[in-house]
Parts: sequence; C-alpha cells; structure tokens
Amino acid sequence: MARNSLIPPTSPAAILREDVIPASGRTLDDLACAIGISREQFEHILNEKKEITPEIAKTLAKVFGGGGIWLKMQKEREDWFSENSP
Repeated sequence: MARNSLIPPTSPAAILREDVIPASGRTLDDLACAIGISREQFEHILNEKKEITPEIAKTLAKVFGGGGIWLKMQKEREDWFSENSP
C-alpha cells in the first residue's frame, strides 16, 4: 500500500516519546545516560528540535532494539519534507 503523500511519515521522536519510552518504564535521565547524551539533548530529540543522527540511531537500537529503523524513519521523514516543501 502506498503512503499518503499529503501526510508526512511519523517521526521516530514521536514513536519514542509516545510509545517506546513509556513502555520502557525508564526515566529520561536514565535513558539519556544510556544513549550517551544529556537529558537536554534527549529532550530536544523527543521534541523534534534536533534530528536523530546516525550515531544516536545506533545507540537507540542498542537501548531499544529496532536495528536501523530509527535512522530509516528519520531519513524518510526528511525526504518527505524535502520533496513537499514549497
């Protein structure tokens, strides 16, 4: 099934923020430490003020699983906005 080109792909940050982190039962401080960034940097990612870099994606995969899905989702979202910006 084709993706609706009028709606951007869900951001990996939204999935982390709304599904993965609450299900983990871990604190933001604990997760930021596990990822190797500050809580402030982690909050910027979760609030979509900072993109998920390849390095952070690798660490997210180690902490939450999912292999390369985090980076793939980030790239799909960036590509959509690039193709659909005025």
